[in-house]
Amino acid sequence: VNIQDRKKRNALMYACHNRYGYYKDIVVSLLNNSNIDVNLKDIEGDTALIITCRNGYKEYVKLLLLHNDVNVNIQNNKSYTALMYACHIKQPEIVELLLNHSNINVNICDRYGKPAIIHAVENRFMDSAELLLNYYGINLNLKIMNGCTVLLYAC
Repeated sequence: VNIQDRKKRNALMYACHNRYGYYKDIVVSLLNNSNIDVNLKDIEGDTALIITCRNGYKEYVKLLLLHNDVNVNIQNNKSYTALMYACHIKQPEIVELLLNHSNINVNICDRYGKPAIIHAVENRFMDSAELLLNYYGINLNLKIMNGCTVLLYAC
């Protein structure tokens, strides 16, 4: 179930690439397999969760977040997390799903020193930015790469 091709993608990753939910039953079946490694990375460092968040597949995000072993804070080769990708698209519902996960860390920064809230602000997705601003545990005094705080940058 964890066999990877030359791009290091497994069946779960390919099933999660499908936007229209055609493979929902396959995703459910794979996630129910006790041997599945839900955090397996492809050649770009993407996990199934990162793939679904980047592509805006809310139904698959819900399924993946139900898996006990899912790590919502994994960073890919670009140092982006699933939450950062969710902040790149206009899908505040996905941001909210991720924020409701007990292990989410909203203060992880990418290689440029930017946390998820900065990604939302830069893309002008204020619904997502507002969700993050209201999240308990966000560090608005976190200094980002240019030396200013998240709060100052967001304003």
